[in-house]
Amino acid sequence: MAHNLNRLQDITGKGTLGRPNASGSAKGMNASAPQVPAGAPVARVSPLPAPRAPRAFELLAAQPISLVGMTPAERDTIVVTAVADASGHEHPVSRFGDRVWNLASEVEAKNRKSAALKIVWPDDVPKALVDDAKAALYCALRRGPHGRKWSGSSVADMGGMGVLVLRHFAQLGLGDFSQVRALHLSDHIADLRRTLKPRAVNTRLQIVNLVGGARPLGCLWRQRGRSRAVGPHRHDPCDPALGAAHALRPLRGAAR
Repeated sequence: MAHNLNRLQDITGKGTLGRPNASGSAKGMNASAPQVPAGAPVARVSPLPAPRAPRAFELLAAQPISLVGMTPAERDTIVVTAVADASGHEHPVSRFGDRVWNLASEVEAKNRKSAALKIVWPDDVPKALVDDAKAALYCALRRGPHGRKWSGSSVADMGGMGVLVLRHFAQLGLGDFSQVRALHLSDHIADLRRTLKPRAVNTRLQIVNLVGGARPLGCLWRQRGRSRAVGPHRHDPCDPALGAAHALRPLRGAAR
């Protein structure tokens, strides 16, 4: 009988009190543990990306759509992007006057790097040029041409390309968009077409249409047939930009 009890303990791996015995524990662990050959490479497990904080809908809804009539100090405090924490408290991420706009909270897709969703506004370009571009993109994000809001990724892409255009205007000695003429754009287009395709040139210069109010790329929202300036300055940038629109028009057909 004792022989049978010892044999039962060997099979079940438990002693008389229901506790695993030494031989049973060792056998159980050896049976369940995966057999890894000695010296075999171990695959590294990449950590999952941290989830992006949700948008702060109430804080963003409280922001003005139009910047007309606002002082520079009032305009610079406007919240461009904001997020909400786990407790529901909302926090600004980027304001109009910030040098860097972080648009990650405006993008639902997670397959874009955070650096690609930031606009770093240049500090070596006349402030009036930067402010006009900021105002145009802010309005596109809040209301958009023809009442259709632009996505955060579109605004980020436009801002990145717009910075290149702003630097070019600054090199020409232009202080704001009211000084941009069709000749400036025609020469710039000729230079760009040496290395870029027509569609890429058209995309690069979309910021001019958005700021100036020209229609070729559908970036202008109009009211009763008259262009509305979206920049924070009192001048109407549409007059010179209409010339810019004619300079861009030949590219429109070529880009299709």
